[in-house]
Amino acid sequence: MLRPLLSVFLTYVLSFVLLGIYWTNHHHKLHLADRINGKILWANLHLLFWLWLVSFVTGWMGENHFTSAPAASHLVPQLRRLMEDSPW
Repeated sequence: MLRPLLSVFLTYVLSFVLLGIYWTNHHHKLHLADRINGKILWANLHLLFWLWLVSFVTGWMGENHFTSAPAASHLVPQLRRLMEDSPW
């Protein structure tokens, strides 16, 4: 009965785990800041946009049962965040 919803549920679990990792890392980074200014707030908004995109793409991936286009686009926000955190 609930079997058709399993792929949708699993994609949301994946999304929740990824967002939890991002949020925890972000929380630890903010504790390193001495004070918060406008640049930090805009960077926070930038992070929020990319995290929202993870949720959007996750829903799209779940609705389309992991077809190639939604699954590949699930990597876009991950790669963007990875590039932002890279030391280069």
